[in-house]
Amino acid sequence: QQHDLSTPVHLACAQGAIDIVKLMFGLQPTEKSLSLASCDIQKMTPLHCAAMFDRVEIVHFLIQEGADINPLDKERRSPLLLAASRGGWRTVLALIRLGADIHLKDSNHRNVLHLVVMNGGRLEEFAQEVIKAQSTSSLQQLLNEKDNTGCSPLHYASREGHIRSLENLIRLGACINLKNNNNESPLHFAARYGRFNTVKQLLDSEKGSFIINETDGEGLTPLHIASQQGHTKVVQLLLNRGALLHRDHNGRNPLHLAAM
Repeated sequence: QQHDLSTPVHLACAQGAIDIVKLMFGLQPTEKSLSLASCDIQKMTPLHCAAMFDRVEIVHFLIQEGADINPLDKERRSPLLLAASRGGWRTVLALIRLGADIHLKDSNHRNVLHLVVMNGGRLEEFAQEVIKAQSTSSLQQLLNEKDNTGCSPLHYASREGHIRSLENLIRLGACINLKNNNNESPLHFAARYGRFNTVKQLLDSEKGSFIINETDGEGLTPLHIASQQGHTKVVQLLLNRGALLHRDHNGRNPLHLAAM
């Protein structure tokens, strides 16, 4: 064992050295189950190490050899959550097919869909695999779950300006007017970060007209926020779509904020 408690099996899995992993298991068959369950200092198992580096062949092999598919590391990440947070898409799809629990949440209370969206994953494939392996209702459940800041996957797609993700989330039935802990909707996020195409897409969706004048915890509408941040194209778009010159909780309208 290394000082971080990782074993040679952890290292071989991280590096994708499947022949070495097979050799070690072959030489010490009685140690195999201990080895599969052994944790390093981050509470990562060999399966976590393989998932983290998208070593999909090793992921298949370890599970076939009896590894637990859902162990949690120190940050409460299963191999599936860890792969999603590192952009290991082949592993994400493989673990879903192999029956990994898709409803686990990490220490930030984020589900696998939050992490797929935040890391720019392809939602079409993800959605297909979830529906095939589990059910449509399993996917629906992931769509509107909130993390510990109250954000849904759609909030993060809006913040990052991931147009394809946004399109897919809305098509799959994500709720566009969910508010986070600061009472901000995905439209507030898109306005804050100057995401013109995202704002347009949210306004074009069927509930678009209902969310344009929604206020956050400080009484700010998306128009207030875009004005404050100096995103003139977004301001123009919101005004063209009928945004009102509301006052916030401090009595300021968007023109006051733009001048500050």
